[in-house]
Amino acid sequence: MTDEIQKLTKATHLTENELKALKLRFNTRFNGTKTVSKEEFVGGSCLKKSSLFVAERLFEIFRPQAIERGVTEGIDFEAYAHMVSTFGPNAPLEEKMFVSLKLVVIDVFDF
Repeated sequence: MTDEIQKLTKATHLTENELKALKLRFNTRFNGTKTVSKEEFVGGSCLKKSSLFVAERLFEIFRPQAIERGVTEGIDFEAYAHMVSTFGPNAPLEEKMFVSLKLVVIDVFDF
């Protein structure tokens, strides 16, 4: 297990196998880049055009995590893993509700 996967196993609600599969998908979908721009993320989100707002908001919600790690543009795999983990079956309902609220409350409150 790589250090990155090991760290994320402890920090997310995903298993080692889920993280490995997610990393493979991240690398495949985004051409093996270490970070993904907002345009690439929204364009590669597989959402219907009417749901692109959700992809944009998710990117904006999880971008600060990447910034804290020194990522100057886009999001990295760690932020992506946290994003996916939040909506997984093992994530606490409170966490899902908090992120869902942040999706619809646009910069009105400082969450």
